[in-house]
Amino acid sequence: QSGEYVGIYFDQSRGMGTGRYQSQIYNCNKKYHLGTYILACDAARAYDEGARAVKGDDWKFNFSSVKSHEDVRMEEILRAHIKEYVDRAKDHQLHPIAQNNSCYIGLCKRRNRYQAALTFNKRKLCLGTYRLATDAARAYDEVTKVLRGSDAETNF
Repeated sequence: QSGEYVGIYFDQSRGMGTGRYQSQIYNCNKKYHLGTYILACDAARAYDEGARAVKGDDWKFNFSSVKSHEDVRMEEILRAHIKEYVDRAKDHQLHPIAQNNSCYIGLCKRRNRYQAALTFNKRKLCLGTYRLATDAARAYDEVTKVLRGSDAETNF
């Protein structure tokens, strides 16, 4: 059982410690395997669907809506994508890239496109290139919030 979600557990026994999240539900003393997932929130969503089918709507679910699952999923993906940088950080200092040719933090203009990037643990972390400055600024904001929390200085 995972501490964060109901109906899932992390299986560390799958080859070389990579591990996956297993989703399962019990009904009438029988265990039903609902799938294996990379993200904990996806396993939790599978449990919710299984529980709703077996137990009905009067049950404890992990997510109140599809939107809340999607929000958590996006955050988990961002966390997984930048985890190596967080693990190596000693001081958790983030700095926008110095060159800024736009009115947003963490952006520079390259060939009529906007690149979102920041420096983390003395390494440049590129967050992608976008046609619109606002899209690049939102990407910068999302990663900054994940790394520094909701109080971080952002564009929006």
